[in-house]
Amino acid sequence: MRRFLLLTMAACCVALAAAASAPQDSAATMAALGTVTAARYPLAEAVVVYDRQREEYTAAGTSVLERARLVKVLAPGAVRDFAQLRITYAPQYNRAEFLWARLIKPDGRSIPLPVDSLDDVPRPASLGGTIFWGERDKVLDVPGLAPGDAVEYATRELGGLWLGPGSLADSLFLLGTLATPYRGHFNRVVMFQSDDPAIEVEYTLAGPRALPPAFAVYNGELEHRDLSDSFRCSHLWRGRNLPAIVREPRMPSSYDVGRKLIVTTIPSWEWMSRYEHALADSCLRPDRAIRDKAEELCAGRPDALSRIRALSYYVAGGIRYLGLTAGEDEGYKPHPARMTFDQKAGVCKDKAALLVALLDAAGFRAWYAVTAAGHRMEAIPADQANHAIVAVDDGRGGFVYCDPTMADGSAELLPAHARGQQVSIARPDGDGLRTISLLPADSNRLEIDNQCRLDTAGNLSGVIILRGTGAQDTWLRRMFEWRPRSRREGVARDIVRQLDPSAEVVAFDHADPDSLWQPMVCRIEYAVPGAAFSAGPYRILKPGLARYEPWWIDPSRTAESAHRTHAVDLGANFSAVLRERIELPAGWAAVSQPPRRKGSYRTGSWSAEAAVGRGAVAYSRRLTADNPHIAAGDYPSYRRSMLGYLDARDGWFVLQPARP
Repeated sequence: MRRFLLLTMAACCVALAAAASAPQDSAATMAALGTVTAARYPLAEAVVVYDRQREEYTAAGTSVLERARLVKVLAPGAVRDFAQLRITYAPQYNRAEFLWARLIKPDGRSIPLPVDSLDDVPRPASLGGTIFWGERDKVLDVPGLAPGDAVEYATRELGGLWLGPGSLADSLFLLGTLATPYRGHFNRVVMFQSDDPAIEVEYTLAGPRALPPAFAVYNGELEHRDLSDSFRCSHLWRGRNLPAIVREPRMPSSYDVGRKLIVTTIPSWEWMSRYEHALADSCLRPDRAIRDKAEELCAGRPDALSRIRALSYYVAGGIRYLGLTAGEDEGYKPHPARMTFDQKAGVCKDKAALLVALLDAAGFRAWYAVTAAGHRMEAIPADQANHAIVAVDDGRGGFVYCDPTMADGSAELLPAHARGQQVSIARPDGDGLRTISLLPADSNRLEIDNQCRLDTAGNLSGVIILRGTGAQDTWLRRMFEWRPRSRREGVARDIVRQLDPSAEVVAFDHADPDSLWQPMVCRIEYAVPGAAFSAGPYRILKPGLARYEPWWIDPSRTAESAHRTHAVDLGANFSAVLRERIELPAGWAAVSQPPRRKGSYRTGSWSAEAAVGRGAVAYSRRLTADNPHIAAGDYPSYRRSMLGYLDARDGWFVLQPARP
């Protein structure tokens, strides 16, 4: 079997090399480049003239991928992007190389680039320097690149996707015993759209007749041709004149909006669930030390939820996010729970595995699970996950989800922004792809109370208190947690100066952001000189909470554009209640107040109203977003509603002082 595999891979390389062994005919290339001008593509910094990928996979799931690209540079920004060409590989897992490259000048000169003397350098650690598993970049400099030039190059990747370790030296193409993460199966996601417009993007796939691929195209259509014969499966997909992905504030990820193809031989999500369980199971088992820690953490906590919280908080805050140790099937298989427990460090998969072991030790049925942080997992079974979490059986047919990585520094077990994501739970009997349900908007509720007093000189003094639940509690914590103590008064100052630009902090205090068992509350005393200004016999006063908008829910960030291509992603559903009461000097009265306003869209609503009482005036605003995702088709009504909400903040009280 192994001999057959090596011969098959050799045949793949020979066949593919014929397609990418040399540049295209120069006359044809110059003709194609001549159609790409700044006038024709006024918004583009670069244009992909062609991008052709040809891949052949084996019965083991490994593959050879060759890719040839021709890109014309139109603007200085693209010069920075293409002045160095990079291809990434991991020495212990796979191989990658540049086959050829050349720089093409507008006058037709073709300058070969030396692919045999390029730099081979360590790839910078990812995720803010927290993960380094030995990846490397082959870097090819493109000296003299200028607007109007084009770069044409070809690459080869041997092995396919991120692979498990094996012997690298005992085969012709250094594949050795390497295998794909999902043994015996091939899958790939091919993005046909990017930040640059493309004239032609093509992907050709071939493989054994006995292992045919399933495929699905998302976010648009592609031309498809079935080229299969009696010996092998073969397919071609092509996209022509593909626009660049439009960038908008709060848009979904490029993966969710760009035209893409997913091909896979994986039979089902249930199969993947069983495979993930078999891969992780031996790493999830608690030993004596982990059992003792679970007992210590759960001591004195009588209810199940508080015990789950105690264990999750420990892993989230007590295990540093750091990936320096590359093990078997790295990136897919977690390290043993005891290893993570001892090292007090690991990435998401390792932290999830340790939490499963602790929960097991505490008597819970918990499962290792994978999800996609920041993008959607499509229905077709394929390797689309990038993150690991934990699913705890709630005893009622559902699950309590915990994320001991993203929830670090948060009282939430699962961050609100992760709700609505898809999840695959690793179980021995298999499990389908699930969607984590949203909680009610009030689960992420922000409350702001502003109690203040106006004196006869028009000066205002007050106390504002902020508190929240769920995601709103997390945001309040992080406002202070992410700053040293010496700079936290600046947070309070920023808040009160949104009430009035001349406001000053008199005193402030807040709960300890690291104490996850206590609600996060912030209390600020402040003073505003000359808050009410004179207008003839009257004083004019704007409610402070008519000005204030926490930046993380401010709709002006999402409703500014008249037209929208993509959905709006608010991050999480939420509700906000802002209440203000202003005590007036004796004998003063309000003769005019802000009008009552309200509005709504399909999945949200708002209201603003004022009230006048004896010796005081009041103002309140409410905002509710029941769903964090505003479909592009709903954007016009969302925008109209939010513009009304923003306009409603421009309200004033007209006050009449007491007569002498």
